[in-house]
Amino acid sequence: MNPQLSKNGQSIIEVLLAMAIFAFIGSAIAALSAGGFSALLLGGQESRASDLLQEGFGAVRSIRHDAWNRLKFSQSGIEISPSGSGWILSGEGTSDWSVGFMRSIFFDPVCRSGGGDIAPCPAAYTDPHAKEVGVEVSWQARENATNTIRETAFLSNWDSRDWVQTDWSGGSGQTLWSDATRYESDDGNIKPWNAGFLSLKSAGDDNCGTFVSDFDDPFDYAYDRAKIDVLDSSAALINSGTSATSGSTMNANFDTELPPWLFGTWGPVAASGSWQSSGGNPGGYADISFPSARQTASGGYFEQQFDIGVSGITSATVNLDWRIFVFSHSSLKVTLYAFIDTASGAPVIGQHVWTSGVQGGVTSWNSSPTIDVLSRITGPGTYYLKIAAYTEYVGPTAEARVGFDNARLAWSKAASPDYPADDPPITPLASFRVSDIGRWGSFSEAAVKNGGEVWYQLSDDDGQTWKYWNGSSWGVVSAPGDRNTASAVSANIGSYPASSKQIAFKAFLDSDGTQSVALDRVEVGCVMATSSPFDDPAAYSFDPSKIEFSGSSARLRLNTIPTTSGTTTNDGFDSELSPWFFGTWGGVAASGARVSSGGNPGGYAEISFPTARQTTSGGYFEQAFDVVSAGVSTATLKFDWSIKQFSHSSLKVTVYAFIDTASGAPVIGQHVWTSGVQGGVTPWNTLPGINVSARLPSVGTYYLKIAAFTEYAGPNASSKVGFDNARLEWLKDESSGYAADDPSVTPLGSFGASALDRWQGFRETAVKNGGEVWYQLSDDDGQTWKYWNGSSWGVVSAPGNRNTAATVNANIAAFPTATGKILFRAFLDSDGTQAVLLDHVEMDFTQSLVGGVRHAASGILLSSAFNTGDPSPIQAIEWDERVPPSCAPDCSIRFEARAAPDSGGSPGAWSGWFGEEGEGGIFTNADGVLIPEALNGNQWVQYRATLEGNGLKTPVLEEVKINYK
Repeated sequence: MNPQLSKNGQSIIEVLLAMAIFAFIGSAIAALSAGGFSALLLGGQESRASDLLQEGFGAVRSIRHDAWNRLKFSQSGIEISPSGSGWILSGEGTSDWSVGFMRSIFFDPVCRSGGGDIAPCPAAYTDPHAKEVGVEVSWQARENATNTIRETAFLSNWDSRDWVQTDWSGGSGQTLWSDATRYESDDGNIKPWNAGFLSLKSAGDDNCGTFVSDFDDPFDYAYDRAKIDVLDSSAALINSGTSATSGSTMNANFDTELPPWLFGTWGPVAASGSWQSSGGNPGGYADISFPSARQTASGGYFEQQFDIGVSGITSATVNLDWRIFVFSHSSLKVTLYAFIDTASGAPVIGQHVWTSGVQGGVTSWNSSPTIDVLSRITGPGTYYLKIAAYTEYVGPTAEARVGFDNARLAWSKAASPDYPADDPPITPLASFRVSDIGRWGSFSEAAVKNGGEVWYQLSDDDGQTWKYWNGSSWGVVSAPGDRNTASAVSANIGSYPASSKQIAFKAFLDSDGTQSVALDRVEVGCVMATSSPFDDPAAYSFDPSKIEFSGSSARLRLNTIPTTSGTTTNDGFDSELSPWFFGTWGGVAASGARVSSGGNPGGYAEISFPTARQTTSGGYFEQAFDVVSAGVSTATLKFDWSIKQFSHSSLKVTVYAFIDTASGAPVIGQHVWTSGVQGGVTPWNTLPGINVSARLPSVGTYYLKIAAFTEYAGPNASSKVGFDNARLEWLKDESSGYAADDPSVTPLGSFGASALDRWQGFRETAVKNGGEVWYQLSDDDGQTWKYWNGSSWGVVSAPGNRNTAATVNANIAAFPTATGKILFRAFLDSDGTQAVLLDHVEMDFTQSLVGGVRHAASGILLSSAFNTGDPSPIQAIEWDERVPPSCAPDCSIRFEARAAPDSGGSPGAWSGWFGEEGEGGIFTNADGVLIPEALNGNQWVQYRATLEGNGLKTPVLEEVKINYK
């Protein structure tokens, strides 16, 4: 090959290669140049996007600063306001553009837990004063490629102010806000309770019965929920104190291991510690061995850490068992200790809580007394229980060994109650209202007081005025101590005003802070009454000859009573014995007969005593007679008598006269006359008239008895006694007096009670002057009369089947109610001299409750106008409410707001009423909602609250808050 040619070929190849390399490098340089320009362009876009993003945050902060309620969209762009005054949001769903860049601003709600911490939505509530703001910027980097950057931040309404109202108890009539407890007006259906409660006023009427407040629904009461809990049918003070707590060290018995006990040693020579599986008291134990040594000392200890997490513990004690197993020389001095220290490590002798004292030999197991170490536990923290032994070697070489078992520290803190001590009240939201009433009849409580008390005030005007019993009347409360116990209220409830036909109570739960006071039940009884005032004689049935109506009373008529008289009959026994009746008594029977001759003169009545000895015999003739007038003037008794036969001197024969109120054998000693003992036959003797008027005290049937009694004291003997001309006469002179046969007075018609539950009471107003008024009752218009027989209401079967008013009242609750009717019959009982007057009869009853309407269906309250101080954004509204779950959705609270500019210190022209949707709308979200910005720039603001119920239940408003700058 031609070398030149070869060289030339090589050069061409090199040239071609060089050209290829150059072309490649040029392409690469061109590509790199183009990429560099592209990267430069992309970096500029990102920088611009970042600037737009930060500008977006700045604009939102500016808008927030201007007015929080302008942040009302979920997505919006931003723009400069037409006036050029600043940034504004473009509107819902918009974005803004800037030379190829699109910017969107997103507003998301901030949700919070019940404790107020930010939480994922949905949570306990949405915070109206916080938003999560996201700014997003996007652009087209190149064809079919869009880049986006986004950042988020939290934004809050931190520099605003609130107009808050929690108390409306001052009432209406305040146009401009000055008294925080007042408002402008309401529609008459709003009830402002104590601070923190606004509800619908109680309304509607019920029957007159027993109202029961059993605290089964917390939504029916006004009370401070931080102090009182209404749960399980009881209103109870809340205990904010601490419960009982306790703790102790562990592994006291050393039965399986040493931990958590740790061993340590101190002193010139080291002791050793170990766990022994047997030989304890019983089971395992902790062992400390002191080595052989002389003229030195050694200490060993087991310690256990324990923590006290509470302050104010009330008890801390240590117990341990100990024993000396080895004691090799009497010169040793071994002492055992217990310590409570605040640091780990060797204890300091002298700071112990217990010591055995110096021991001089081997011992059996000993138990320490319970050691009080409370003073060593000074507060929460970490402590160390140490059980230790210390040996002094004072003689020749020796050793010792000590054991511990059942070592335990126990601590406790007693429950520390802390109940409210400011007597918080609880009040039903609705008064008990009745359509008709006679009087308030009862008041009672069921409570567990534990040494505390429950006090009461009453209201008859739906809580506007509260009253208490001041010792003589129901006065208006003017001081905190103006209140009563349930027993004092009960004793005086009958005089509590009933004209308004409503009643409410306020109960104060009184504790000294340690007493748990719970109120389980309050009952208030309404009593209806039917009255008989005896002011119209045409309305009653009575005997006008005995009873008259005068001065609104039914009274016994005072009549002229003519002379009346009476006498017994057949006093001479001339033809027969009748109406005399013979009877006998004693050991042997006497006989009685009429003898036709031998009398004084003519016939006579004879009693024959048979032949007998050592016995007795009595015989009598009796005659019934009637006294028809009370207060007889005179009554005399005359008769003749003779001993016709007397067979032996040992006989003792005595003649008697009796005036009795019952038939039958007379009782010697109750006679009105006696002959004394007779000793033989006598002629006829005439008894002069004897006065027996004292034995005829009233109208009635009496019995004259002439009698003889024979005592046989000797041998067999017999006797006969005769009576003649036996007569009793009585006389009542003409006089003035009252009917003595208990005439009655009865209403012409029964009283019928509607919705009758039970008969409650029976009362009379009467002037008796020593007489009485008796009663019988009927539930069938007088067809059947009843009386209380001691156990039930029985049917009258005898004149004496009747009762006093007190007996009727005590048992009227058991009187039948099936017919719903009641009628009384009153008997005016006099002995003829007593003026008995019946002025009034009143019968009480209760009705069955119907459970009707308890609250107004709706009510509206208009607040006072509030001055924000300068033209301001009116930004948000929120409120605290209690809505009974059983009433939802019928029960609710809604708000409206309006604003006005200032006009010389007062509101100018008011705007329309606004809600969440704008003018004419309403606010319904109690957790808080933005107020339309149309109200911004005004100085005065006012709210209108509407409460809706279902008649039985009411929502409760506790706080209103309007936010402004």
